[in-house]
Amino acid sequence: MALLFDGINDKVDHGAMTQVDGVVNLSWCLWIKFASTAAGGVLGKTGWQWYFLSANQLRLTDTVAYNSYITSVFTNDVWYHLGVVYDGNLSGNLKLTAYLNSAVGPWSGANAFTAQDGTIPATWPASGGNFIVGLSNGLFGNVHIAHLRVFNNVSLTSSEMQQEMWSYRPVKKQNLRLWSPYDDGVAAQDYSGNGHHGTVTEATQVTGPPGVSYGNAVLSASRSRRSRRTNEDPIRRLGPQVPLLQRGV
Repeated sequence: MALLFDGINDKVDHGAMTQVDGVVNLSWCLWIKFASTAAGGVLGKTGWQWYFLSANQLRLTDTVAYNSYITSVFTNDVWYHLGVVYDGNLSGNLKLTAYLNSAVGPWSGANAFTAQDGTIPATWPASGGNFIVGLSNGLFGNVHIAHLRVFNNVSLTSSEMQQEMWSYRPVKKQNLRLWSPYDDGVAAQDYSGNGHHGTVTEATQVTGPPGVSYGNAVLSASRSRRSRRTNEDPIRRLGPQVPLLQRGV
């Protein structure tokens, strides 16, 4: 399952998430399908934004010092797994790496951002505001999003990013700050244990990435409500019933 953002007013607000502010290492990944690759937001905070410009250009910027781009690789209505890794200990443009893979093909490895300008800082912006999905740089995105994961103080390797791509549950537990699969109706629960549950505005539940099998792990509304009352992770409750994602063919 996934959430559909209509590009008009849909968003998910995960709160301040201050754990991602001012860090030296940061990684995030998600499954995404673009209903439109026109200008629109993906995610971000006040001090940094990840969004689409025109001309099929996915842009990451800290709004002050640098801009990084991935261009001309996206097609509407195709699922992609996207990941971004920031390592402030590296030099120059090596501080940022993007990972891209089509949901219906084999893993394609790391892809450096295709263009960069400005200076990527040695620490990630310590920004105010909340961590918001579906809205960034003042733009709402017309996208489908699923399996969002954010890690602080860790830079995922290419093999770790591949593992996260195909696993329903996060493989890497170290410094996992947000795990929101967006498969629980419009609750946008955070199952990382950090309590960054999302507040959903207008986004709707839709079918998720192709080739993804949840088996018997689909949560009922009553089961989800019961888990929230008891502070229990509903995914952990289902234990071995939760299968790994299967490769699309």
